[in-house]
Amino acid sequence: MDKASNSTNVPSNSMAAGEAMRENRITSPKLHEALSFVDLKTPKGGGYDYWANVPAGSSYTEDCAIGREKAEEFIAFSGKYPTYGNSTLLGAIALAMEANGATHGHKIGFMNTINKYAMVGAYVDAKGGKLLIEPKARLEALTTEIAKIIASNPDMMIDYITVYKHGVYSSLSFQDDDLSAGVKAALEDYNAKEAIYRPLADELGDTDLCQAEWEAKEAAEEALLRAPCITIADVHAKAKLALEDESVFDSITNCTHADGRHIGKTFLRSLLGESPL
Repeated sequence: MDKASNSTNVPSNSMAAGEAMRENRITSPKLHEALSFVDLKTPKGGGYDYWANVPAGSSYTEDCAIGREKAEEFIAFSGKYPTYGNSTLLGAIALAMEANGATHGHKIGFMNTINKYAMVGAYVDAKGGKLLIEPKARLEALTTEIAKIIASNPDMMIDYITVYKHGVYSSLSFQDDDLSAGVKAALEDYNAKEAIYRPLADELGDTDLCQAEWEAKEAAEEALLRAPCITIADVHAKAKLALEDESVFDSITNCTHADGRHIGKTFLRSLLGESPL
């Protein structure tokens, strides 16, 4: 009886396994229906054209953008349908791009995008399969933590921090009773002018294109460097700014007034409470 029972159970288990495999099987749609840049060759039965109906842009930059768009489409498709057949698509696409006259921008935009995804995949694999933190979520977590640090450490005297792609800028905060009126006004004016100028300079990459904002910032900077310190908070504020602001530090160490006097001496005299000569 035991043997008979076992013999009847084997086919039953095999059938169950087969059903499970069929349920988990991934079925990929027809390529020319799923990917905008793939079409059927003519005449019918000639297979696929793997780089078809892709327009040329009006510039190299536009062609790169088109290439990136098609690569993102291909990556999304491959991720959704990771079949054995689709694992060979990239080679066919590359050959078709060459054969069908894809522009240089098409090729660079497409392949650079594929390269970035491949690099991330290789990195995750090298880290033992650990998932990367999504950049936006990581940024939100970091900024939340920074806000908590600033709020819980008033002795740092930081009001807010502005982050640009080229650096981080902090706006210093002081008690009204600690800063003298002159230094406080000069500091606030400089921070305001810097906040207007810096984003423009970072975006345009050329101070000639925001000359008026640069001149206003420079004038405010010179007024701040000249302002005599009356309280310890004044000295602390100006010295801290000089250490943290590269533009201010450069003016102090390398620049002179129109009459040839070194700005560094003016700054040091201001720390001693002396008015500029």
